[in-house]
Amino acid sequence: MSSIISVDLLVAATSPLYFSNLVATNVPNPNTISLFPYHPNFTNNILGPSSTARQLHNLANGGTNWFPPGSEQGNGKTPPRLLFYDEGDFNSYSSLLSVDPVTRESEVILSSYYGRNFSSNFRPEPTIPSLVYRFSPFTSELVVVADGFDQSNGLEFSPDLKTLYVTDTRQAQFNNYLTRPSTIYAFDVVGGKSSENRRTLAYVDTGFPDRIHTDVEGNVWAACGDGVHIWGSDGTFLVLIFSNAQLWIVEEIGAVGREICNDFELC
Repeated sequence: MSSIISVDLLVAATSPLYFSNLVATNVPNPNTISLFPYHPNFTNNILGPSSTARQLHNLANGGTNWFPPGSEQGNGKTPPRLLFYDEGDFNSYSSLLSVDPVTRESEVILSSYYGRNFSSNFRPEPTIPSLVYRFSPFTSELVVVADGFDQSNGLEFSPDLKTLYVTDTRQAQFNNYLTRPSTIYAFDVVGGKSSENRRTLAYVDTGFPDRIHTDVEGNVWAACGDGVHIWGSDGTFLVLIFSNAQLWIVEEIGAVGREICNDFELC
């Protein structure tokens, strides 16, 4: 079940207690998910008339699908492998893993940048800055395409693959650095291989932007401290889907994910 609660932008901008005083934000175990539209486009273009919601679980994590070199793609083919980023521990390096969901066998794809181990939250101080890389599984070429982050996290592309979005989530460290970035940056993709024109798309005021995705309209979605935030490609804040730290499935919405539609041809 879901409820739509219109946001009074003027009051929200002038009253620090506006959101904390709303009934929907003070229910410890809600049986509905609350949607806070900041822009009229949300209800019509993103949510749609037939959406429903149901609670799944209190916690979630994830990876992504992957078509390795030589695998057949298109026509709704299911990717044969999964990719996970293993953050490592004090005894093993962080690495990029390819997993067969049938046999459950895993294979390390990357474990270092030419001998320098990748940064991780669960290891001693890193020996390399927080960077964004481009890796070609066909040639094994590994190239840095963006730097200057406190703690780069997730990344995503626009539907036309011309814009790269990268989250910087240094605020999420164990010491809770509230003055550090909790930001989504946008880059122009040049020649399919490099990035330029770095700019700020959005700053998250509660928690940090995680699990970033785009839909086919170019809107940017991210899981944040109080739920899911959605922005337009120009940075306009469209809606807060308030989840109260619980995981919900919202079904039959109007928005369609970029990966599902463009990469896997399932729409």
